[in-house]
Amino acid sequence: MKVLTTTLYLIVIFLSISCSSYKSNQTVKSKTILNDIWVLHSIKSKIYDKSSVKHPYLEINISEKKIYGNDGCNRIRGSIKHITNKTIEFTDIAKARMRCPNMEMTNKYLRLLQKTRYFKIQNLHLTLLDSDKNIIMRFSKAD
Repeated sequence: MKVLTTTLYLIVIFLSISCSSYKSNQTVKSKTILNDIWVLHSIKSKIYDKSSVKHPYLEINISEKKIYGNDGCNRIRGSIKHITNKTIEFTDIAKARMRCPNMEMTNKYLRLLQKTRYFKIQNLHLTLLDSDKNIIMRFSKAD
């Protein structure tokens, strides 16, 4: 009886270690996929007009916990305050201060980045969502 109890105990320990290891690997995989350069596709379900000289993009660097990119006119940079396999929050977002023809667009882009709380990745598209899980921006993977 004592041998059976010890064996069951060891099986439970082994299974719990295996499950936690699997969960950890899944989180790393999700973050690894997020770590890339993403080109803006749409803002609040409106397709972005690609006729501008500079196209907004977002580079996410998980290992540095940093973001870089362009808002359609100015270079941007910031930090990743919080990240899990489904949530992300950006902070300290700064931009260069060049005067742009469409300042409304550049300001909206930065505001929405600051409101981001969740993300989804499907079919090489990154979707950013706000705290209510409303879609605020979609990006395509850069070529």
